[in-house]
Amino acid sequence: MPSGITSYDAVLKRRETKLEIMKIHIGEIFERLKIIDIEYVNNNNTSRGRNICVCQCSCGNITHVPYSALSSGRTRSCGCLHNELQSQNAIKFLHNINNHNWYYMIGKEKFNCRSGYEVIFANYLIKNNINFTYEQFAFTTSKNHTYTPDFYIIEKDIYIEIKGCFYEKDCQMEKIAEFRQQYNLKILYWDDIKNLCNLRLNTYCGILKYARTHGIVLEDYLGKNLYN
Repeated sequence: MPSGITSYDAVLKRRETKLEIMKIHIGEIFERLKIIDIEYVNNNNTSRGRNICVCQCSCGNITHVPYSALSSGRTRSCGCLHNELQSQNAIKFLHNINNHNWYYMIGKEKFNCRSGYEVIFANYLIKNNINFTYEQFAFTTSKNHTYTPDFYIIEKDIYIEIKGCFYEKDCQMEKIAEFRQQYNLKILYWDDIKNLCNLRLNTYCGILKYARTHGIVLEDYLGKNLYN
């Protein structure tokens, strides 16, 4: 080693050289990520730091990613792509689940409804002799939006909204907030329904899987057999 150059200086020199070499990748684009800078990162204050790509995602976020993760395709966005795919899959799942002729029975009369959640809750009301109406009242909000609560419990004068999730495009939360200014409304999610109805299976998918496994039509299982 030349006189006057310590081993630490040599380490710094090699580090700087590697950093400069890595900077040739600035400007490269991988899916949604564009490399805008290279930084040396050493979170543990050891000699094992590494060069990390500073990337700008097409959504505008800045994220730090190893170059190997970019070149291999393991990382393709700041996380927004994963969230979008999850959302798309959830919508597809809900579409598939809701593509059914759900119904509940009062005596020999069949009443159609929009979701399996609503069938389960309707049968709970029927089993416990609770008088109700289903989607009987439609209300118009101040912005001329129509809002129709799922159930009305007659004796308690309370409206019930059954929800798996909310959709922003439908302005559901806004309509419900305005409705609640004049009427008593309770929102029930899956956990509320499961606990209230004392179901044997903990998940909605588990209930549907049980029906499929036993060769029972999904609509018939929820409409007729779930509480038997």
